[in-house]
This record gives sequence, C-alpha cells and structure tokens, in this order.
Amino acid sequence: MITTAEIIGFFIILTIIVWLSIWYYTSASNSKSNFEIIHTYKDYLKSFNENYLHETSLKNITKEGTIVLCDDVKELKSNFHKLNDPNLYKCFTSESIKMSHPKLEKIPKSYPNKHTFDKLLYNSMRNKCVIINFFTKGLIEEWKNLLYTLRKVNLSDLLVVFPLDNEALKAVKLENIKYDDSLINDNLAAETTFAAANFKNITCNKVLAISKILKQGKFVFYLDTDIVVNKNIVEDYFTFPPMDIYMQSDQKHFNKTGSNKGRWNYCSGVMFIAPTTYMINIMDAAYPKILQCKPGDLTDQKVLNNMINPKKIGCLCPYKYPNGYRYFISNTKCRNPYLIHNNWIRGLDNKIKRFKKYNLWYI
Repeated sequence: MITTAEIIGFFIILTIIVWLSIWYYTSASNSKSNFEIIHTYKDYLKSFNENYLHETSLKNITKEGTIVLCDDVKELKSNFHKLNDPNLYKCFTSESIKMSHPKLEKIPKSYPNKHTFDKLLYNSMRNKCVIINFFTKGLIEEWKNLLYTLRKVNLSDLLVVFPLDNEALKAVKLENIKYDDSLINDNLAAETTFAAANFKNITCNKVLAISKILKQGKFVFYLDTDIVVNKNIVEDYFTFPPMDIYMQSDQKHFNKTGSNKGRWNYCSGVMFIAPTTYMINIMDAAYPKILQCKPGDLTDQKVLNNMINPKKIGCLCPYKYPNGYRYFISNTKCRNPYLIHNNWIRGLDNKIKRFKKYNLWYI
C-alpha cells in the first residue's frame, strides 16, 4: 500500500524533473547566443545632438561597432572574440554609465561596469579614429620625437600626417606612416614661431586637414608636433561624456575649464573632435578667418575660440593633459599625464632643450 509520504515524495521528484527539463530547454535554446545586439555606433554619435554627416550611408551597417548586452561578464570575455564582429562595441552595467553618458540611448537595466563599457566602446570605435598633425621640414626632428611616443603607446597606426613640403613628405615615407600630400606647398617657411607674421600661412592648413578627415566620418585627434604622448589618449577619450570637441586649456591654473574671468582660451594644439556637422562647418568657416588674422594674432587658436560655442567644448583635464606652463613651470606636479604639450616657450631650439632637460627627447 502506498503511503502518504511516498505520494508526496513522488510529486517532489516529479516537480524537480519538470524544473530541470525547463532549465535544460531554456539553456539549450540560448546556447547559440546569449548576446543581444542593441544598436550600432550611430546611436553613440546621436548623443552629440547633431546630424551625423554620413548617417544615411550607415543604415546597412549592423556589425561594425555594435553594442552587445550580456549579463554574464565571464561569458562575455570568453565569447566576444568568437563573434563575427571584429570591432565589437561593448557590454555594461551600472548607473555610472548613465552618469558618464547621460544621452546614450537604450541603456540596459544591467550590464558589467563602466570600465568594461568604456573599454569595449574604445575597441569598437578605434577604427573610426584618426590622429593627425602637419609640419614643415624644419620640424621633422620634433615630429619624429612625437612619433616615437605614439609608437610606444601603440597608436602610430592611427596617425595620418599632412606634410607641408616635400622634405617633410620624404621623412613621413621613411617612417612608413600614412600621409595625405594634398597640402604640400614648398613656398612655406621651413619654421616659424607662435604669432609670427607668417604663422597664419602654416596654421591655416590645420583646419583644412581636420575638416577633410571629419568629412570621412572619423573622430579627429589633432596634436601639434611639440608633444609627447605617454598613454592611450584615444582610449581615454571614450571615457568622456560626448561633446563636439575637447580642447586643452591654455591657462596657467588647474581649473577644469578653459575660461579665465569670463575669457575663453583653449589651446588649438590639442583637440579631440567628433565628426558632427557643427564641427565640420566650424572648420570650413575658420579657414578664411585665419588668413585674415593680423600679424601677432593667435591665428587659428583665436579664431576657433571665438567661433565655437563654449557649450560645445569640453575641457581636457589640466592634470592629465597639461600645457607647457602647467608641466614645466608650475609648482603643481602633473603625475603621469596622458600627454605633455611643450608650449609656453618660443623657438624650436628652446623646446628641444627643455624636452632634453626633462628626459622627454627620445631620438
């Protein structure tokens, strides 16, 4: 005779079998992919509140720069390299994402963490980034010093140089670096100094180069040649809240703003620029204004500071991205910055001497 305890035991075992069957079926059905493609990098660009120039041409792109969700961090790390997308975007989790990227669409309820978010964002967007600079034959050695540091942090593959004369072009070719020779003009001075009479004839090429790359839908990281790069500036950029442009403050103080008593003064020697229509229009409109600058003016720096809406500008951290005054002159120490800009001093020889004094001359 079957007892009550046996009947209860039977139903308990039956319930366990049913639950195990459901669990197995669910796991099997999800085993092929526990990832969900949420959106492409177009959605990141939408957070700039500007019409992305080539958005219509990207409608058919679904793999390049996709955001991927996965609640299991271990599974993500072990599986994302198996996906077809070589530029996998990211996965996340945490309210800090919303704080860092408040305009980002379709934020999931759960995701790993901000560090993972930013790292995968960088992995996805890296091939949409270009580091650019330009120079004449007089600055070849200074450019090589910058190049050495870019190679050291594994960013030289993103570099595109706009040589301004044929000797500079030859130097770039010898280093096997990508280049664009559309701005070559052998009539330019081999070397000039900040605010000199012929300074604008060289610096006007900056906005032409930037505009050309922005129109290709690329994020532009513009660097003057009197810079050394210590860490991955591109990866750091994708930890910032979206802005049309980030610029180095050209002030002496360490406030996280480029303003000083209401006057805006950002340095045009370090600029990280998103490919928004607003910034493309700014660069195109800046060119004739730079050529109209009087001798002694700050040329492109003055023009860009006057033209760009301050609300569109993000200020690069003065400790992480110090100018020449902050790093070399100020008593406040900038420990392990991402880059060092050797400005606030005139003359190439003086800049090289200062680089050497601080063990920042590598060639």
